[in-house]
Amino acid sequence: MVEKVADRRILPGAPPSSNTFAAAISLPAGTQTHGVAMANLDANATLDLVAANAGSDTASVWLGVGDGTFGPRTDYPTGQVPKQISVSDLNGDGKQDLVSANQEAGTVSVLLGNGSGAFGTKVDFPACSGTHETALGDFNDDDRLDVIAACWGGSIVSVLLGNGDGTLGSKVDFDAGAAPHSVVVGDFDLDGVLDAAVANNASADVSVLRGVGDGTFLANVDHAVGVGPHSIRAGDIDADGRLDLVTANESANTVSVLRGLVGGAFAPAASYPTGSVPKGVAVADVSGDGVLDVLTANTAGSYPDCCQPGGNTISELLGSGSGGLGAPTQVTVGQTPFALATGDLDGDGDRDVATANWHSNDVTVLLNTTTAVDPPLNIALPRLRQQLTYPPIITTGNGGWTGSTPMTHSYQWLRCGTSDIASCAPIAAATTKSYVPVPADTGFRLRAAVTATNTAGSVSATSAPTDPM
Repeated sequence: MVEKVADRRILPGAPPSSNTFAAAISLPAGTQTHGVAMANLDANATLDLVAANAGSDTASVWLGVGDGTFGPRTDYPTGQVPKQISVSDLNGDGKQDLVSANQEAGTVSVLLGNGSGAFGTKVDFPACSGTHETALGDFNDDDRLDVIAACWGGSIVSVLLGNGDGTLGSKVDFDAGAAPHSVVVGDFDLDGVLDAAVANNASADVSVLRGVGDGTFLANVDHAVGVGPHSIRAGDIDADGRLDLVTANESANTVSVLRGLVGGAFAPAASYPTGSVPKGVAVADVSGDGVLDVLTANTAGSYPDCCQPGGNTISELLGSGSGGLGAPTQVTVGQTPFALATGDLDGDGDRDVATANWHSNDVTVLLNTTTAVDPPLNIALPRLRQQLTYPPIITTGNGGWTGSTPMTHSYQWLRCGTSDIASCAPIAAATTKSYVPVPADTGFRLRAAVTATNTAGSVSATSAPTDPM
């Protein structure tokens, strides 16, 4: 039996700097724009934008030029009332695909990408009542992406396992709190298996579901947050190597931070003020000091109409590096922003922001004028795979990482007397992804340490140990 023990080491980060944004840029979208995401959709090393338009049942795509400007918009039909878009490679062809969460239809739509920024006809898969948001991850360790959906119409999340060809299996439901609105995945307990965290709008809490590794989850453990959590994201806010959770609480005008503890537990929530009615939340280093910050999209109302158009700001709360957040600074965007995304849209190395604006039917782009670089953050430990050959060959994966690109990976194999990381010592010249055991390894366990490096610094993550050789 493999004991899964985590080890992460964080090395020097980026120098501090102040944070400003250039004048807002508006990209007209479909109607009632509710969700936004950034991804490289056309494989040209620049980020593109995709938005979910709840009023027109479409996804809008803008291909980025690389300098913060964009080509013409292309719209693709989705299911009814899409509230959010996830982007990843569902069918393993190296091209980015789209997954929309369709609230009215209770489905997810999959639109397969062709690698040039265009997408095929949607295929719908039943999810759950009030499908409001999805997250993607490999929940059953078969190297295929799966989908988990937050189900606003009940007290469940639905998991649809991927078949590897862009199709999804039948949903399996797992209990959560009341009115799950948003979901995020990550390895919260550092066991090498993805877990899920759900923001429950009606019960003012977050449900943490620890993954088993076979596509199922343990019973939810709930953690109180502010009233009306509408969205949730994860990041290492206190720089201790464990993922923390952040919720935007629309009825409390706050964000709540749940700091991750040993074994997947979380400390009691600490809350910080935001603008009026925060709906969306993002976690990124927008100030360029190597510390994660928090952004919220503030609607100043629920679903404003023609006569009450709501708010037009996002709040920026700078991180302290120890888990705390500063006072909010407001930045003007389009009317009634429901969601936001961050990434480097103009190729200058810092984090820009895009918001999805319900009432003005557009996406606002805010180009960051600082130089911000997010250091590597490990969100899933490296995993070892052994080929059944003689002699055997053991290969490590890179694990899961976030942070600014370009990012490189290096490797060091370790020989360990016990399952304790403290018993390990580097193996001379064993610095490639694959390793062939030698007689000196007899009776020892092996681990692989993977170090991710970008211009902000380096972080190492170590695999679980093998059984004794």
